[in-house]
Amino acid sequence: MSLTYRLTIWRHDQLFGHFDTDASSARSAIADLLQRLPAAEGFRVEAFISRNERRLLESSANGMRVLATEKQFEPIHIDDVIGIAPPVAS
Repeated sequence: MSLTYRLTIWRHDQLFGHFDTDASSARSAIADLLQRLPAAEGFRVEAFISRNERRLLESSANGMRVLATEKQFEPIHIDDVIGIAPPVAS
């Protein structure tokens, strides 16, 4: 199963939207997007990752089938997504 990243984007403390991606170029897409959402203009971004999903199954005489899936997201530090180490405090 591939990883899925979700960004929750806020502007001036109001929800601006979500960005979900599981593309092979997800990290570079997220890095590009972050450059377009500067904190100086009121943006705040929260990052999440989905490594697992919940599945709703149906079992019948015909066998089992998946009725629905729901990705399970957990928060991560944005620098972990784009591979930038946070600055070391001096």
